[in-house]
Amino acid sequence: MLPSRNASGECFKQQSGRLNWHLSRISSREKILNYGDRVQYTYSSSDDGADIDVYVMDSGIYLEHSEFEGRAKWGMTANSIYEGNGDLNGHGTHVASLVGGKTNGVAKGVNIIAVKVFDMSGQGSAVNIIEGIAWIAQDVESKRKGRKKRRAVVNMSFGFTRAVNVVEGALTELIAGGTSVVVAAGNSFVSACRICPARMASVTTVGASTIYSTLAWFSNYGSCVDIIAPGDEILGAGIEKPDTRVRQSGTSMAAPIVAGVAARFLSSFEDDERWPTPAEVQTYLIDHGNQNFLDLSNSGTPNVEVYSGISGCEDESENGVLCLAAPSLVQLLLVVLVLVKLLK
Repeated sequence: MLPSRNASGECFKQQSGRLNWHLSRISSREKILNYGDRVQYTYSSSDDGADIDVYVMDSGIYLEHSEFEGRAKWGMTANSIYEGNGDLNGHGTHVASLVGGKTNGVAKGVNIIAVKVFDMSGQGSAVNIIEGIAWIAQDVESKRKGRKKRRAVVNMSFGFTRAVNVVEGALTELIAGGTSVVVAAGNSFVSACRICPARMASVTTVGASTIYSTLAWFSNYGSCVDIIAPGDEILGAGIEKPDTRVRQSGTSMAAPIVAGVAARFLSSFEDDERWPTPAEVQTYLIDHGNQNFLDLSNSGTPNVEVYSGISGCEDESENGVLCLAAPSLVQLLLVVLVLVKLLK
């Protein structure tokens, strides 16, 4: 049984529309037919991810980007990466902004920690990954001394096309210690069961969907995918300037959206002796997701797309089912005039 949750909090609404269609999508229980300006992303001050640490294992993070509002911090850089700290590739910054950016992100109060395991060319080794996991485990443990809270999520928007047992073993220990791990399913349009660590049952493996409610053409699929999230043409932070934004596609974009929802879920609980375990977080994400929402074309993939409604703020949406923006009086009059002309 889950511990008690904090039901109080102020509701916030962000106009997301088509620009940030990923936020519009995960905030709705209905299929959105028109991503107009009135479509909103909603969340509460009681579940915005505050006090939750999300470790982004990637190419680093451009900490000075305005999306992060000072909430992104440097954690570590793998010893074999000689270019130093910072993100010279852009992948990690984009991913981090989807976890918790102020306009493009899901958990707008979350703490984001850069764990750099890939260089500017996007290259990294299993040794880098193991080093990063070990550092995260140590950092999480140091923050929990004298506390029993489980307040950390790890995002891994990468994978190996072969089994790497030592990586999976390190992740198994990290998860057993209470840290939830969210990973990308991969972009090769093959079974995610062929990808490490996506094939692991204890991690939450994420496939990618499109704005048209289909599985993205590149997304890996199959029974090892736990849940699906928007991953096609997703707007997020770039590294050129502090206000640069770019669109990227991939399960790399879908995974941090789920990591953000996981962080929101964790932040919704009272300051209790016990926090949800990684298995309970995964179960919540799947059970609470939008069921049979997508056209998966018999891919054998579980038909569940992530849903961000945690606090009940979504029930107060001015957009109703968020299918079509309500027409104005002028628009209704124009329709009547057209019908009158057609009848003449």
